[in-house]
Amino acid sequence: MWIFGRKGASGFSACSTAEEVTQGIDGAGLTAIVTGATSGIGIETTRVLALHGVHGASTTCYVALHPKVKGVSGEYFSDNNIATNTTTSLAKDSELAKKLWEFSLDLTNPK
Repeated sequence: MWIFGRKGASGFSACSTAEEVTQGIDGAGLTAIVTGATSGIGIETTRVLALHGVHGASTTCYVALHPKVKGVSGEYFSDNNIATNTTTSLAKDSELAKKLWEFSLDLTNPK
């Protein structure tokens, strides 16, 4: 038998699929942060976790870390892309943004 096809103590091998490994898992109420969730094994991991009800933070991580969005401000993102048809005049209101920022500081920095 080929070495990578040999099952280990877990009952899985290098040939096992993500669906096989996660069969029977209920991920409802769980949140996962998967780095590299937009390609390769990261996208497969994210896909299978989502099948089991796990919520993710892919878009949050993308906006925080990806060089493609460096300098982008005032946009809404969904599924690692700028969301379309979602902005209102309130979303672009700089005075409202300033008030929200000050309110957030008051909440997180008690005197």
